[in-house]
Amino acid sequence: MTELIYPISAALLLYLVVIPGLTLGARGLLRRAKTDDDIQGWGSAWIWTLIVAPSLLPLLWWTFDAFHQIGGHHTLDACLTPHADGGCAESFIFAILVLTPAIFHLIRTRVHWPTGTRWMAIDDRVKDLRVFLVDDTSDPISTRGFFVPWIGLRADALAILGHEELVMALLHEGEHIRGLDPLRRWLAGLALALNPTAGLLRPYFSKWELGREATCDLQAASKGDRFALAHALVRVARLNLMPPSHVANLVGRPTSLTLRVSILIHDVLPELQHSSHGASFTFLAANALAIQLLVHFGMHELHQWSEGLFSLIFN
Repeated sequence: MTELIYPISAALLLYLVVIPGLTLGARGLLRRAKTDDDIQGWGSAWIWTLIVAPSLLPLLWWTFDAFHQIGGHHTLDACLTPHADGGCAESFIFAILVLTPAIFHLIRTRVHWPTGTRWMAIDDRVKDLRVFLVDDTSDPISTRGFFVPWIGLRADALAILGHEELVMALLHEGEHIRGLDPLRRWLAGLALALNPTAGLLRPYFSKWELGREATCDLQAASKGDRFALAHALVRVARLNLMPPSHVANLVGRPTSLTLRVSILIHDVLPELQHSSHGASFTFLAANALAIQLLVHFGMHELHQWSEGLFSLIFN
């Protein structure tokens, strides 16, 4: 029974104390952020970091610890014996609480691979983009894929958009690719799926998505006709008006579409802000390295402390 003390205590500590505590702290920072009147600020890199870090970093620590406990010398037969040690127990608990939700999240996420004909651009501004014609029921123009993203273009969108409107819409999607948005959106979804208090952060994730859409609009508008982009947003949104329950494309709410179009057709565009998404990944990578060092050099003492604490409580 003692071999179960550490893995159970680690799971309870993470899901009942650490992750909720970090989530409350992140929510407090997000509420204090002065971004209510700054739509680009909603989509900044540090907003995304505060959404994913409260769950991903603690669970990354547990991931390293689980593999550290296994140590590469446990087999399935050894773990099924009546006296299997704590490394096996932690591996099973880790698989149930972390790997299973992560696998389900990956399955729910439709990973599209380009299967249609590649659309050959006739405009130098979008000639480097990987655009493929699709015939599914997904968004008329959308960025797909994680590590090798590409743009899916439906035939009805190709038919309804003029040349400049199509180019501007593709430039918008190209900014999503340049900002690694498909990967960041998937990681944020995973972080929220693994967070028992995710409801506190979901409104800010929606704001982040809207902020990214508006930022990509402005970045695309700096390379072409902003009014053509506004017109393209409305035209493409109309393709998704049937059935009536599906109203707006790209963001999903008609108020969001109205806001984005209003920004584009305003007399003066907001000054374009540059937010480095690389800073977010650098922050997470630095913390991952620190966590790995902690696991490697300090886990023995932490195991002894937790076992002693639980022995004191339950004996």
